[in-house]
Amino acid sequence: MEKRIEVKVSVGDETRRQKALEAVSKLKGIRYMRIDVQMGTLVVRGGFDPVCVTKVLKKLCGSAAIDSLKEVPPPSPSPIDNMRLIVVRVMVGDETKRQKVLEAVAKLKGIMGVYIMAEKGTLTIGGVGVDPVCVIMKLRKVCEGATIDNVKDPPKKPAEEKDKDPTISDVPCCLSHYWPGYYGPIPPPYPLCYEEYNPNTCVIV
Repeated sequence: MEKRIEVKVSVGDETRRQKALEAVSKLKGIRYMRIDVQMGTLVVRGGFDPVCVTKVLKKLCGSAAIDSLKEVPPPSPSPIDNMRLIVVRVMVGDETKRQKVLEAVAKLKGIMGVYIMAEKGTLTIGGVGVDPVCVIMKLRKVCEGATIDNVKDPPKKPAEEKDKDPTISDVPCCLSHYWPGYYGPIPPPYPLCYEEYNPNTCVIV
C-alpha cells in the first residue's frame, strides 16, 4: 500500500506548475505526481510524509490545503491519461537516483504528470507538447542508458454529427420535377389552347 494525497493549490501558469513539481520531486518516497489544472489540485502518490508535501507547497504557492489523504495499492497500468505519454526505460534502483530523475523531468516545459516504477525500470511522463528528445537528453545527464520505450498520443475525439433537420431535403428543388422514379413523379402536361385554322376564311378590311 502507498499514500495518495490531493492538495488544493493554485498552479495556473506554466512557471508555477514547473516549480511545484520540482519542489515535490525533491521529497523522499515520491513515485507519482500529477497536476490537475481544472480542479486546482496536485496529486502525489508514494511513501512520503504528507506534512512535508503541504509544507513545501505552502512556501512556494502561499497556500496549500490537503483535500484528501488515503492509502491505495500501487496503480497498474500508469494512472496518467488524456495526454501525451512518453515511456522511458531507465534504471532508478536507489532513492537518491529516483529523486534526481524526478527533479530533472519536473523542470521540463509542458509536464503535467510523472509516474516512476522502479521495479519495472520505467518512467512514464505525461504532458502537453512534450518533446521526447528533450526528455532523453535531460535524463541522460543524471542517469546513463535512458532510452525511449514508447510514445503515445491521446486518442482524438470523433467529430460530433449534428442532428439533421427532417424538413430539409438534399434534392435540389429545381430537379424534383425531372427525374421520375427517383426524385418524384413527373407532373401532368399543361393543356394547350389554340384556335382552329380555316383557309376559306375571308377577311374584308
